[in-house]
Order: sequence, then structure tokens, then C-alpha cells
Amino acid sequence: KGAALQSMSCTDQEDNKPAQNVRVALGGGGLLVTGPSGADVRAPIGSVPSSWWRLDLMQKSQMIDSRTGAVSTITVQRIGTETVETASGPVQANHYRLRGTSVADIWYDSEGRWVKMLFKIRGQTFVYRARTPLTNAPKA
Repeated sequence: KGAALQSMSCTDQEDNKPAQNVRVALGGGGLLVTGPSGADVRAPIGSVPSSWWRLDLMQKSQMIDSRTGAVSTITVQRIGTETVETASGPVQANHYRLRGTSVADIWYDSEGRWVKMLFKIRGQTFVYRARTPLTNAPKA
């Protein structure tokens, strides 16, 4: 509602394992998070899901992992401005480093649209880039 998370339902399947579900609902003055284990965890109002599409994530301090249901404290550091190649050509983008249960580098253009992400898992580096022209991308 507005910019505040009210509810969420996510299903994730990885490495041919059974699907895992995470659900979030308002309750008890906060957000009630039910993870794959079935245990409930409380998260403060204003927590955000682990979705990198929105620039407002960079102003938050609590994140709900949409795969596991874990609630973690995050810190965000603005690294600077860099040129990022997109489907619309090179753009100047703000580079942020998000630290929580993992570390991710994320870039947003001047209008708050996600353009790139880099993270490492199990010794491998993954780089995601926006492939849709930015004129078609949602703004923050």
C-alpha cells in the first residue's frame, strides 16, 4: 500500500529441489513472515522484499529474503556514478553496494530504473543487465 509492503507470496525452486514458499502478511504491529520451514518470524513495518527492481530498497535497513523468509539487516553504500551499457545504449548510473546475508552491487539510472546487478555465489560471479529499452522500464 503506497510504498509499504502489505503482503507477499513467493515460490522458489532451485536445483531440482522441492519448491519453497514464503508468505508475508500484516499482523501484530508488524509483518508476519512464514518461511519454507513453516516457522513465523516478525519483521518491522517498512521492511522490503529482496527485489532489486526498486531504487527505494537503497533507503531501507530491513530486508525479507523472498526465497528463504529470513529477515536481515542491510546496509547500503553509494559507490559513485558509472557508465553502464543497456539496450538503450550507455547510461550514467548510480552504483550501490548492498550488504546483508550476501553482498550485491546494483546500478540504477538517473530516473531510478534498475540497469545492472552483480553478485557472487559459490565462487561464481553473476552479472544481470537490463535488456529491455529503458523507455519501456518502470520508474522508481
